[in-house]
Amino acid sequence: GESSAPVIISISALQRTDMPGAVCMVVTDLREQKRNEEILAEEKLTTQILHQASEIFVLCDPQGRILRASQSTDRLFGRSPIFREFDEAFHLLYPDGTPFVLLSAMNDKVLQGVEVTFKHGENKFFSFLLSTNPLITHKGVLGIIVVIVDITLRKQAEQALRKAYDEMDLRVKERTEDLVEA
Repeated sequence: GESSAPVIISISALQRTDMPGAVCMVVTDLREQKRNEEILAEEKLTTQILHQASEIFVLCDPQGRILRASQSTDRLFGRSPIFREFDEAFHLLYPDGTPFVLLSAMNDKVLQGVEVTFKHGENKFFSFLLSTNPLITHKGVLGIIVVIVDITLRKQAEQALRKAYDEMDLRVKERTEDLVEA
């Protein structure tokens, strides 16, 4: 097959009396440099995405240690969780109160929208929807991608709505009883 590669060609005349018109040509293969530029561009794009995302993105190694994290993670913790174990940094709990353990949960390979709770400080709780995927390349599993969406406000709104319905239900029952007595 036909293939091409980016190169730099440098030609200069040789000042030799025994070989008039002789030139020296140097051809430099730029494939490696181009590949490095592409990697750098990909890295810049990844960093921009991680800085601007409102969701929490975390990239862990196969053992569950955090390698990269979005800016939103720093805002949540007040500092970067990089190089800490995921479970140690987040201390997530399932709704029934049992601890969420990343590697155990990953036995199913993919998690989609698992509801977990995050306790921050003494009495601040966050509700999260958590999804995970193995990061797979031609070299095999390189790590684990964890995406966390904060649903705290949505949960609070659901609870307030449920409370309002319950109160309305109670009022309707009380009024009905009042009417029956009358």
